[in-house]
Amino acid sequence: MFRIGGLLIWAAWVSPVLAHESMIFETNAEEDWCAVINETAMPGDIIRLAPGDYTGPCVIARTPPDEQDEYTIVMSRDPDDPARILHDGESSFQLIVEGDQIMLLSLEFGPLPDDVVPVEVIGHREIWLRYNRFTEHGGTAVKVSGAVEGLHILDNDFAGVALPVDMELGEEGAWVDFGYNRIRGASVGAQARGNWRGWVRENVLWEVEKGFDIQAGGALDVRGNWVRFQQQGMDLSAESAQIEANIFHGEGQGIALGTEGSAGSYVVAGNSLLTNTAPGLLSPGDGNSVQSFGNLSLQAIEGGEGNVTCEVAKDCWMDAEAGSYYPILEPTISGGETGILGPDFCGRERSEPQWAGGLEAACPGDPEVFEFDFKRNFQCTYADLSGANESCHQAEEDTGGEEDTGQGGGDDSAESCSCSSQGRASTGAWGLLAGAWLFRRSQRRSRSTNST
Repeated sequence: MFRIGGLLIWAAWVSPVLAHESMIFETNAEEDWCAVINETAMPGDIIRLAPGDYTGPCVIARTPPDEQDEYTIVMSRDPDDPARILHDGESSFQLIVEGDQIMLLSLEFGPLPDDVVPVEVIGHREIWLRYNRFTEHGGTAVKVSGAVEGLHILDNDFAGVALPVDMELGEEGAWVDFGYNRIRGASVGAQARGNWRGWVRENVLWEVEKGFDIQAGGALDVRGNWVRFQQQGMDLSAESAQIEANIFHGEGQGIALGTEGSAGSYVVAGNSLLTNTAPGLLSPGDGNSVQSFGNLSLQAIEGGEGNVTCEVAKDCWMDAEAGSYYPILEPTISGGETGILGPDFCGRERSEPQWAGGLEAACPGDPEVFEFDFKRNFQCTYADLSGANESCHQAEEDTGGEEDTGQGGGDDSAESCSCSSQGRASTGAWGLLAGAWLFRRSQRRSRSTNST
């Protein structure tokens, strides 16, 4: 194990006043790496694991750093050759995170026995799991036991894991951001219970039996997810939920909201529902309030306004089976108001009049096919019409030119856009370190500004 001071030197001329001078410690699989994390390093330091196979288990139990916006960071030194945490053949877990303000970045887990949990989070606040990879596991990959005020599960890759994330968040009150993850081959993509609020956003789920199985005592925002499922897209019960700009595609039933005897409030708007089992939108019980509008669906949605139903997929979408979900109907929401939908699946502002469904139309040219990947890597090839505030059809009719995008300025080229508003971090370890340090610095500046 050795200590590196380079980040401190670099940081000193950028911001000369730091409440805690974060140190960087490097360790390897031959050392007592768990002791380096818990004993050698101080709260708020950075521990880099060299490439290699690390035998667990390790309980990461750290007191909070001195500053509210600092984190103890455990990460691979080289994200392209990540440290892999292996099972010792005896323990029931590999890593337990029990503390405040801790980040696990770019680590790899598996394969493992089905009854072993790679990562368990026990309560506390501000826990980040990001850019980690979990492979071939017949059990649960990430288990959360107890309320976490600030749980961030972002940009992780789950391949062949039966239950990628199981959150038992208790009744104290928790806040969760579950987003930008890539999940394939799961029985249930993510399961959550307890009194929590937050986001389920921008996740890509393929070949799953059920997408999301969620119960929440607070308000949720479910947005921009793509779920290809077999039995059910999402079973959701919450105090309130906004469900917008998602794509649910599968043989089974699409979205179920609430339970018998529950009293939740739900808004379902601008989604694409390619589901072969009716109803596309199910709400059992009389106590739930469900508003739906601007959805594009194979199954009729009872009530609501501005929803559009197609008898077969080819009447609604370019080529859904191939992964092209751009709509081909006229840009109108039947019977509904205009201007009621927020950004679409790719984060683009809607044109006017708006298209029903999760995506605005592709215009001009042939739209790309979405493939299994992280959402941050998707490209949206239709033109950015938000400035012109007009639909593709209107742009072509108004200009009379097939190639005119309606953007003005004489630029007729189709633009590409990143679907995710949050770009991928640098693949280099120093890029991750710099990003983490800048994040903490921006938080400190924000707090300073607010205090003045």
